[in-house]
Amino acid sequence: MGIRLDSDWERAQFDYEVELKYQDEADKWEREMMLREANNLIDRADVRCKFCGSPSVVKNGTRRGTQYWLCKDCGRGFVANKALPKMKYPMDIIAKAVYDYYCGVSLNNIRQGIKH
Repeated sequence: MGIRLDSDWERAQFDYEVELKYQDEADKWEREMMLREANNLIDRADVRCKFCGSPSVVKNGTRRGTQYWLCKDCGRGFVANKALPKMKYPMDIIAKAVYDYYCGVSLNNIRQGIKH
């Protein structure tokens, strides 16, 4: 029930096509692994501990699509965003909300601005 190859040329052509197919898959896998490793290096190079400032951090899983990190030096976990430790929103969003509050913007409008 397999493929019937009548001549040496057909066998050689078939072997060549199979070899190309597996070579393409191997190249694709190798490229994907290199990209993953490069992304890991880039991710780690940019991340520092929010609490002690150490660059020795490791990935600590994801929760709801957010990457969590663990500091090897102080042992604390954190999310690598621009927010201060123990805060959800980055500093620029908080500063804008405080500015809007002192400018007389309603709390409802400030809340809507933070959500967007």
